Amino acid sequence: VYLLRYEHRPVGAALYFVHGKRWTNWLTIVRRERCPVRATDLLYWHPIREAAENGVTEVSLGRSARGSGVQNAKQKWGGYDVDLSYGIYPARGRPYRRSLYEGDDRGGGIYQRAWSRLPLGICNALGPILRRRLPFL
Repeated sequence: VYLLRYEHRPVGAALYFVHGKRWTNWLTIVRRERCPVRATDLLYWHPIREAAENGVTEVSLGRSARGSGVQNAKQKWGGYDVDLSYGIYPARGRPYRRSLYEGDDRGGGIYQRAWSRLPLGICNALGPILRRRLPFL
């Protein structure tokens, strides 16, 4: 676990899993309203540097949606994208139904697409409230 502090207050954290010579970033969180510029970069750079110092041969920065700002930010570290396959296994005897959260060929689920069309002011007002109530998003 990497904890980032700014002016003696925690502003971000990153969780990495270590397995042999491979480190995998599982989650990186930064509180934007409290963080200095480029805080996320620090939460990627320090583990990459520490991994290299310890002879780690592979650091995975975790999953990102194709074409997202997060994917673009991670690419600057000189890595490469790896496509991952996912399987969905419905309960026995139940047909598979696409979730409203699940992405599709148009990019994102119905809620994601609707949110992206809202005015920025509404997103900024509702986002923190929804995020607290729906921590799995």
